[in-house]
Amino acid sequence: MEVKKFYNSQASKWFSNHPRTISDLIGRPAIYNLCKKYGKNKTFLDLGCGEGYFSRKLSNFSKKVVGII
Repeated sequence: MEVKKFYNSQASKWFSNHPRTISDLIGRPAIYNLCKKYGKNKTFLDLGCGEGYFSRKLSNFSKKVVGII
């Protein structure tokens, strides 16, 4: 199976629109607030973005977000 097709078939299973881990509840809000304060209209690189939960939150105020699993 082609890599892109395989990824697309699996990615929908990873989607989350709510916090799932302790870091989602404790660490990420602090980082998010710093990014929002200093990163408006900036480009972000989200290394280890997983299914993109945090990247999607950053996209609310950033110029561009690049996520690398």
